[in-house]
Amino acid sequence: MRALAWDDKPEEYMVILKKYLVRFGIDIEIVETEEEFVDRFYQGGWDFVISDLVRKDSPAQGEVENLGDRLARAVSESQQGKNMTVFLVTEYYDRVSDKAMKLPANVIVKSKSTFPGWMAGEIYQELVRRGVYVNRKRVFLIYGHDHGAHEDVEAFLSKHGIKVIRLGDGVVLGAEIAQGLVASMNECGAFVALCTPDDQVDKDGQAIFQPRLNVLLEIGLAMGLSRGLQRLLLVQRWGPEPEHQAVLPSDLAGVLTLRFREISQALPELRRQLESIGIEFSGA
Repeated sequence: MRALAWDDKPEEYMVILKKYLVRFGIDIEIVETEEEFVDRFYQGGWDFVISDLVRKDSPAQGEVENLGDRLARAVSESQQGKNMTVFLVTEYYDRVSDKAMKLPANVIVKSKSTFPGWMAGEIYQELVRRGVYVNRKRVFLIYGHDHGAHEDVEAFLSKHGIKVIRLGDGVVLGAEIAQGLVASMNECGAFVALCTPDDQVDKDGQAIFQPRLNVLLEIGLAMGLSRGLQRLLLVQRWGPEPEHQAVLPSDLAGVLTLRFREISQALPELRRQLESIGIEFSGA
């Protein structure tokens, strides 16, 4: 991951923080002027931003200017940074109120009194929680009764160096959540939900077929995570007869969906779509 950082005196804290962030696979580029920060930011390629927050008191006017604050706002208000996580680090943490400053929701204020090694850990944990820090070689696989289809998908992903995370058969979802399922899911670069016509239900007097309830529950769990929708891909079996059609809830309209009759036909497009959201395949 790559981050852009601004600090007017980087050697005092930011340079040390940089060394600890490398341990999490995060590299930050540090600049010392606001002008250079703006120039580098708009060149793109950043996963998040770190900015020093420097208070400049003006006794004659009785005002306080928070340098770095305006950089955070500029990032948040830009098209490419409106959802980007911004960390403001300051030695004046006890005198800064993010509510009084009316900072955007994606801006997080941190204290420079925190040891840089701990700060690196806090930044890492926050990025994971927000779905920014993900493992681009891990995919969470959701599936129902069609074991042949899910085994083909899992074998395809594993063949190309992707680690597949999934619930085991017969596990209790509530127990898995209590044991850290959400955290494990949140580190995955993508969620693939294999939707097959497993359960017959009656709708307006007509028989339709839908995925198992556990599939719908896990889809809902994925959607509830930060950036869940951006990481979710539905693979939906669809054929000429109702029993070949996995009917999805209308609430899932708009979620990226691939239809297939034979799962082998969908695998090349599945790879293309996963690569488009950052999943890193190995081999041709």
